[in-house]
Amino acid sequence: MLDANDRARPAQVKRVHGAEPADPRLRRPVIGATRQSTSAPGEPIAVAARTFRAAEWDRAAALV
Repeated sequence: MLDANDRARPAQVKRVHGAEPADPRLRRPVIGATRQSTSAPGEPIAVAARTFRAAEWDRAAALV
């Protein structure tokens, strides 16, 4: 039963939400801060934000 549900989920997401389930833009990053040093806990977040912003600029430039 779970296998059938797992196979049906992508089609349901596409039908209901009109989105491709494999699209990485639909994912939210998760950063495990428990294993980070206390001296730079914000560094992974800053890197992710810069990477995301650069990708946004690249997509906007492609539309022009």
